[in-house]
Order: sequence, then C-alpha cells, then structure tokens
Amino acid sequence: MDETKLRQCYTEAYNKRKEKMTDDEFKEYNRNQKRKQRLKNLTPEEKNKLEERKIDLDYIIDSITEIIEKAIMDSYEGNKINVVKVKEFINNKSKIQRQLLNWNNIKDKADLIQNLSDKSLRPRKKETIKQETLGQYVGRIAKIYKTMFGKEFEVKHLNFLKDHEKVIDHIINRYGNGKDGKNSTTGMITAVVSIVNRLVGFDDVYPIYTKKMMEFATLSSDISGDSKLNEKEKKNYIVWIDVLKHKPPQDIQSETIYSLYTNIPPVRNDYRLLKIKFGKYKKEDILALDKENNYYLKDAGLLVFKRYKTDHEYETKTINLKQPDQKYRAYSKVKKALDDITHENSGGWTYQDDDLIFPKGDDDEYISSEWTTIVQKVFSVGKRRPGVNLLRHAFLSNFLRSNPSVNLKKEIAGMMDHNLNTQSTYNKVDDLTVRFDD
Repeated sequence: MDETKLRQCYTEAYNKRKEKMTDDEFKEYNRNQKRKQRLKNLTPEEKNKLEERKIDLDYIIDSITEIIEKAIMDSYEGNKINVVKVKEFINNKSKIQRQLLNWNNIKDKADLIQNLSDKSLRPRKKETIKQETLGQYVGRIAKIYKTMFGKEFEVKHLNFLKDHEKVIDHIINRYGNGKDGKNSTTGMITAVVSIVNRLVGFDDVYPIYTKKMMEFATLSSDISGDSKLNEKEKKNYIVWIDVLKHKPPQDIQSETIYSLYTNIPPVRNDYRLLKIKFGKYKKEDILALDKENNYYLKDAGLLVFKRYKTDHEYETKTINLKQPDQKYRAYSKVKKALDDITHENSGGWTYQDDDLIFPKGDDDEYISSEWTTIVQKVFSVGKRRPGVNLLRHAFLSNFLRSNPSVNLKKEIAGMMDHNLNTQSTYNKVDDLTVRFDD
C-alpha cells in the first residue's frame, strides 16, 4: 500500500472513531495517544526516573482525593454544596511546600531536631509533625549509623545516607526483609524518608528510599492481615483471658494503668499525656482544651482525648465514665481507679488542675517508648512483656471471637481509634495456642 492510500486509511479510521465519541471522550483519547507516544520514546534512564516520580504522584493523588472529599462534606449548606468554600479549602490545604534545611552548620542532634521543618509532607495529614516524632526519626538514623560503622552518630555523618544501596541492605540484613512481619524494617526506612526529605542535598536518594518504604509497608500490611502471630509476637503475647487474671504490681500507678487498659477497650500510648482537670466544663470548653494533651475531667467523670494517632480523622473524642457499665466496658472501675489516684495526698502527691496524672519527674511527659516500657512492667508475666499493641491484639481477638453485632464492632472501633477494616486485622486466630504456662 502506497503512502497516499495509507494516510487515507488512517484519516478514515480517525474520523470514524471521532464520530463514535463525544467531544470530551475524543479529547481524552488524543491525550492518551500522545502520552503513549511520549512513553514509547523515553530512554531506559528516563523510564526509571519516571517510575520513581510516580511514587510521589501516588501520594499527591491520594492526598488530593481525600482533601476534595473532606472539602465537599464540610461545605454543605442545607442540601447544597458551597463550591466557593470547596475551592478555598482545597487551595489552602494543597499549599504544601518542602522546607529544606541546610544542615552543614548544625552543631548536634538536638540542634538538628530543633531546626527541622515540622510541616507535614502530606496534605491529608495534620498540618505539622510533632518534634518528638522527628526526634525519634533522628534517633533511628543514629542507630542505623552506629550498627553500620560501630561509632556514635554525629550530624556531620548524615552523608552516609546518600549511599542508599548500603543503607537499605544493612536495614534488611539487621531487621528483616519485611516478609517476616518485622515492622521495625518499615520504621527504619520511614525515619530515613522523613528526614532526608527535610534536608538539602538528598533529592536524588529520597525517591529511592520512598519506593523501598512503600514496598516494606505493603509487605507488612499483607502479613498483618493474615491473622496469625509472628515469632516475635508469640514470645510476648498474653491471651486476653489471662490478661484479666493477671495481678499487676501493688502500687497505685500500676493498678490504675492496669484498670485503664483492661476495663475499657485499650487505646494506644495516649494515657501518658493524661491531665487532671477540676470544675465544670461545657461542650465549647472541652473543644477549646489544648490539643497537645488528653484529659480526665474529674467532676464530670469524662475522659477527653485530643492527642492520639488518628486525631486528624476523629478529632476530639470523649468517654463518659458515669454511664452504666456494659459488656467490655466497665466504666465505673476506670472512674474509681482515676478518682483514687487523683485523690488528695494519694501516694504522697496532691494533684493540681492541669497536672499530668502519670508524670515523669515533677511534670514532664513520657515519650512513647518510655510509656511502652511502663506498660510492659505492669503486664509482664515471666519473660513475657506485652506492650500496648499486643494488648490491643489480645483484646480484639477475644472480642471478635464472640461474634459481636456490627453496631458493637463500630462502637468498640471508635473507642480504639480505628475503623472496622483495621479492627479485623488485629484479630489473631491462633492466639489461644499461646498461654501463660507454655
């Protein structure tokens, strides 16, 4: 077929396709054809770079989708959507720019943590990231460096992260490849991703670390959904019926912590930030409480959670401890435990308004890892030292085994700060094979 006839055939096919499509469909078809042609002409190096950048694009698409959904829900006026409000909301939320730190003149780790940008890197999350979290990430990087080189980490050593192949290989060799359910692997990579994305000079390696983080996160998610205990969990796991039989250390702090984690569905490390409040509180007063802490309103018998892992999604959460006890929720026992510990001169300490109920020293708060150690001591039996996460697994495995109603599942999920899908992944079908005496 000569060139003229070939061109004529192409034109006819083009026109027939155009007739069958709407204008918008035809424009989209043309865009896709051009996109395919551009991809076809890329060099292998260009294709690799594009693949790495797709990770950031996935984050952006995911984030923007959630922003739009929230904007629409928040903008309803009567039965109509206020389009102007939606646009304003999206514009404000999507103005997320990386603030890179030139770290060459930073003196030490404390100075580094202090100067790192606290701006969240993902629009759908909270606007800022806690300095405590940045400190934990820097601590993990210091641990990676020390185990790689046998020396204490200093800020001047940060360039070691540019050798991404060696760093990733070391993390895999030390913490596992993600297939054995070791979340520490994902945690280490996440720390690297978060810090290098706030520093000058790491643009080349950031996408590589991010890609690896997502691979590990996917593997970890697949494993957590298989409903079986991994080997590390088995060493520390205690079945819920045995948790309820356990006698904590005989001091008022340990007894209160035991009550908080057993008489109502166990939350994460949120009680480390629990403050006492006296007096009457209206709804608007509760909403106005400082978001950096959680509270026990003693006169109202109300637990108020402002700062917890999913507070960006569920915001202020309250539990009324004066309501009647129900199955899985012995509110009266929790109230008694909190009233006892905050009673005047309890344990030689008189609580003032806004005091931490579980202070570190005079009035410092525990960091998450320190609180985990405290909880482990309260619930330890022999060599088993279950942390908060294993307590949540044990409670939900026992709870879900009773075939509760959907409404009860939703209520318990709300108290534990997650959704029904997450709730199901906590269920460990083999947990009854692990008992105190094995």
